[in-house]
Amino acid sequence: METYVGKILARLLVTILITSHVVVAEKLSVESKIGFDDHNLGTKNSTEEDHSQNVTGIRRGLLTPFALYNPDRPCYTQFFVQGQPPEGLRRPRDGFTRYICQPPTPDQKYTYYATMFDEHFGIAIFSAYTLWRDPDEGKGDLFPGQVRPVWTATPGILRQGSDMLYSDQTVKIYQKGHLAPAHTLSRTRAGYESTFTYTNAVPQCQRFNSRAHWAAYEDRIRTAAMLCTEAQPGQQAAVLYLLTGTSFAHILPGDPPNSNQPNIEDFSQNHPTIAIPNSLWTAGCCVRPNGAAVSFAVMGNNVQDGGAERTRQITVTELQNILTADVRHHDLAGGNVNLFPGNPNCLNDLAQDLLRIKN
Repeated sequence: METYVGKILARLLVTILITSHVVVAEKLSVESKIGFDDHNLGTKNSTEEDHSQNVTGIRRGLLTPFALYNPDRPCYTQFFVQGQPPEGLRRPRDGFTRYICQPPTPDQKYTYYATMFDEHFGIAIFSAYTLWRDPDEGKGDLFPGQVRPVWTATPGILRQGSDMLYSDQTVKIYQKGHLAPAHTLSRTRAGYESTFTYTNAVPQCQRFNSRAHWAAYEDRIRTAAMLCTEAQPGQQAAVLYLLTGTSFAHILPGDPPNSNQPNIEDFSQNHPTIAIPNSLWTAGCCVRPNGAAVSFAVMGNNVQDGGAERTRQITVTELQNILTADVRHHDLAGGNVNLFPGNPNCLNDLAQDLLRIKN
């Protein structure tokens, strides 16, 4: 009996050592199962195979910390054109980049968007989400809005925002600003709630977040989504691929637009800090089943006095040039940024008038 027990303990010890060598973390969270949502216009999901089973031996359904380092899971890649995430925003295997299928919690059935997160700075690089229209359903209210839930932390991410961080401000300048907008994903309650996670939020100046042109552009993008995904005569409905991200550059007036590179500032000195992005951007590519596509982009400076001249519509090519200069200046990556590598037609800048806002 002692020999038998000894063998069992030895096997368990070997298993623990192997597993701990692959992933070292204190928490496990349950991975979201994904399928087709019942959205009329919502996030497009696909069934995910269990990719952690062969690596960690953890049973199906658990999201291990290893998954945060894996950008190849279908729950993550489904939100990009042809399953190809943006290139050039960070160096591969830099040790700080995390790939999150949102929401990474045990009580959610669907994955609604994906987040590329920089744990060194404690904020997201971008969140990616897709909008599409189910032809078998009526139009309905595509963006009804919902009652605001509480904000939650993402398991396995050590450096991210918190209630204490945002509340500990002598002057309440910064708000929790969504990347994947709650209103845009409000077709279902679960989709709306999934956006209230600190890995999808960055410090945004109040006026920029709520009252400036950034909010107006979010409204226009929702209108563009309805037009993009509506089937035209003789055509199938398209899918709108959206990326909303952060930058440490400031966009400058001029045509074509340029940027400068201010310092990276921390949000708080009293708690574990996260960085404050100097600007936010959104890029969209409307892709039809035959591969035809049109695109648009918006960029705005994250400042209190952000007026029309500080938030403006630009082309995807212009945005990529600014982001390339940004990551090179701060030594985050060395190559050229490509936001939609899955389809070169996403550089077709034919949707500019769709988002035009009259000042």
